[in-house]
Amino acid sequence: MGRIARLLSVALLLVAMSPVLSCGGSVESPYGVIDLEGSPILPENLAVYVPVPVNARAQVAPYVVPPDLSGVAGLDRRSLAPGVLSGLKEKGFAVVAGGEYDYVFQPYMENPGAKFVTVDAVYQAFLGMCMGIRWELERVALRRELESLVVSLLEVLEGMYDAARGAVRRAAGKALGFMGVAAALLGLDPRLPPEVGSLVEEEVTLVEEASEARISPLFGRREDYRVYEPQGLYARYPDLARFHRAVDWLGRWEVFPAGGEGGAALEERREAARITALLVGALHTGKVDNKSLLVLWDHLYQVTRFLSCRTVSLNAVSAGRVLSEVLGKRFPLSRLEDEALVDRLAEALEREAGGPGDEKDGLWGAWGSGFRFLEACFEPGTGVFLELGSENVPERKRPRSLDLPAALGSDRALQLLDGFYGEASLPGYKEKVRELRGETSSIEPAWTRACLAWSLLKNAVSLLRPPREGYPAFMQSDPWKDRDLYLFLASWVDGISRDRAWKEMEGDVVPGRGGVAGSGGVTGKGYVEPRPEAYALLAADADLLRRGLEERGLLGEEMARKLDSFYRLSMGLKSMAEKELLNQPLSPEEYQLLADFGELLLELVSMPAEEGNGYLVPDPSTVLEVYRDQEEGTVLQMALGKPAIYYVIAPVEGRPTLTVGAGYSLYELVDTLDTAPTPEEWRLMVESGQVPEASAWTSSFMR
Repeated sequence: MGRIARLLSVALLLVAMSPVLSCGGSVESPYGVIDLEGSPILPENLAVYVPVPVNARAQVAPYVVPPDLSGVAGLDRRSLAPGVLSGLKEKGFAVVAGGEYDYVFQPYMENPGAKFVTVDAVYQAFLGMCMGIRWELERVALRRELESLVVSLLEVLEGMYDAARGAVRRAAGKALGFMGVAAALLGLDPRLPPEVGSLVEEEVTLVEEASEARISPLFGRREDYRVYEPQGLYARYPDLARFHRAVDWLGRWEVFPAGGEGGAALEERREAARITALLVGALHTGKVDNKSLLVLWDHLYQVTRFLSCRTVSLNAVSAGRVLSEVLGKRFPLSRLEDEALVDRLAEALEREAGGPGDEKDGLWGAWGSGFRFLEACFEPGTGVFLELGSENVPERKRPRSLDLPAALGSDRALQLLDGFYGEASLPGYKEKVRELRGETSSIEPAWTRACLAWSLLKNAVSLLRPPREGYPAFMQSDPWKDRDLYLFLASWVDGISRDRAWKEMEGDVVPGRGGVAGSGGVTGKGYVEPRPEAYALLAADADLLRRGLEERGLLGEEMARKLDSFYRLSMGLKSMAEKELLNQPLSPEEYQLLADFGELLLELVSMPAEEGNGYLVPDPSTVLEVYRDQEEGTVLQMALGKPAIYYVIAPVEGRPTLTVGAGYSLYELVDTLDTAPTPEEWRLMVESGQVPEASAWTSSFMR
């Protein structure tokens, strides 16, 4: 064979061994094709929500509290303030604003006598436990999965960048840079092409400095980088701070912004669609340890969405369906060069982003938002205050905390708004409330179980239904209805507060220091606030979280123990509440559980400190901005402080008995943009006792 013939044969052999040519005529690299075939089927939520059945029949036998409180069991063993005594005489209960104790478990542990277990305390136990679980997951398991996912995606995206050309290559560079920023924030030191690496360095500097709002070097859009400043526990531990920044970076950016129209934005819209296709395609195409990257993404997406009050957006699963419909199950990158096809893709992504029903414009969730790799934090319900502000109710200066329960169906909230502020009758107010109530009823139930904040808001709506005939006398009064509004609002603030501070306490968590009469421990038989539905709803959420983590292999031994413990506690309280409503006595074991309630709470919310023999507990004080008026320069905040103390005359086995418990302290703050307290400033105000007076409408029950 001659020299030329030999060269031709070698060339033909190389061609035969090479990957197939792409449609554009270039040689297709291993990452030159997006393959959506065989993608795993993932659940829409963390796990299937399984309701817990409730028997809410109420037939508490009538009982009488004498005007002079004579014969009330346990009263002779306490020295009560005049305001508390008058409250007990007038309505059978009194609530004292927080001040003496720092944590809700302390009054239960330190006060002898019969306990009154509030729904407030159970909510705080559940949320504190969930914060600890979230911290443990982010510290180890989720951090490792995020690192593995980011490293693997960088490899796939770099291969796509090398294989692409023209506009697709530019989009691949943005996608590679987007993931490169996450890698750098995690401390992974990614090796990137120089033209991409320089943009990543600028972006990482802005995120880590977290000092101002700037135009993003990578995306060319404005971003408020101050939100990346770690708070609370995240500021205390560097590894958690890095995880916090990376997850927020991946969740805050709306990679494909829905609603982008107009000639000037056309190229940006096409580029956003291409970036989305490449990121989603990389998830569906790439593998690590023979496992689809989409599975790793699901672990991060569903767990962080559920635990971190994430909103519902166009995600990698729904965007993958759109890619399949428009571009096919398997297609080369060169197809993304076709502008008409990319325009079709953008239109289809926008249709998919529409959400479950009418657009809500951020009212109950970010329906209509575009594609995010993870999801941005959104506080469901905060949009109510904007909707009921001066723009829609012109004669109104500012919204109030009672707007939220009013929008969710509480007629008592409307009465208080009119009675104390004369605002429910303002032109346009009730019409807007009716509109908001209609929007609430149109939301599909499955969506409300996608994240914990959503689920808790739906749960708390049960507290807005006034106790009917057959409940204890103290619960059928208007003051207790007002207290239920107070509990509803406080639990909502607690449920959507992020980045809470944690305090270190010395010593060990020692369970079982309580007791029942005759046991040698604390004397007195306790009483559960008879809201069986509230405990059933919390039990269902705990069950969902446990199964979701277990199905993904993320359930650690300590997490399982706490979730099991809370589930048993909430189911036990549900059973006790049902018994109380049916005039059935509790068992000695149930009374013992009530006596030990404080120790159980402490066990649920505490975490071992990394140094020493102490443990960490979440600081109950927090402040949340719910409304901002830039023109007027005012801010409305809602805040929680030290626990309030409850004194309740409850019918324990038919006998009026003084019981003591603890719950939320809620504050409504109106300040200017310059004087509104930061979370740290609010904590100092709480510690020093320099908190404002409670809202006027709470005077019916608060002392």
